Amino acid sequence: MSSLRNTISRRAHKERAQPSSRKKFGLLQSHKDYVVHAKAFHKKEEMLRKLKEKAAFRNPDEFYFQMTKTRTVDGVHKPESKANKYTQEELMLMKIQDIGYTLQKLQNERKVAWWTWALMWHGRAEHNAEGSNTYDAWRPWLLAAKGLGFFS
Repeated sequence: MSSLRNTISRRAHKERAQPSSRKKFGLLQSHKDYVVHAKAFHKKEEMLRKLKEKAAFRNPDEFYFQMTKTRTVDGVHKPESKANKYTQEELMLMKIQDIGYTLQKLQNERKVAWWTWALMWHGRAEHNAEGSNTYDAWRPWLLAAKGLGFFS
């Protein structure tokens, strides 16, 4: 019988309105909004309590190597600027090395593409009239490419 009971529509529960004497304070906060607000407040309060406790039990003799790379300004830690880490000569050398690496990879990819093309068009066996396989003039280069590990 519970299925019949669920088919009947029920009135929606409404929050009570703000009394007219308190209209000047704005809308009345609903209970679910209050619960969310209160949980967030208590969570922040608990976090502050833990941070205060952690600061109270702090060891003044602690040392971390990051402490040598930062400084405090008005109690706020400021890390060293990493903007001028390299000189102009070092930056230029790094750019040249990057360009050289890129060109080397480009040359390697072109070579692989050429050997792939050569294998595809000139390395396949062609049947002659007698039915035996003959290879064209590219065969020695293709065998060398296979020996070098270009194709497995």
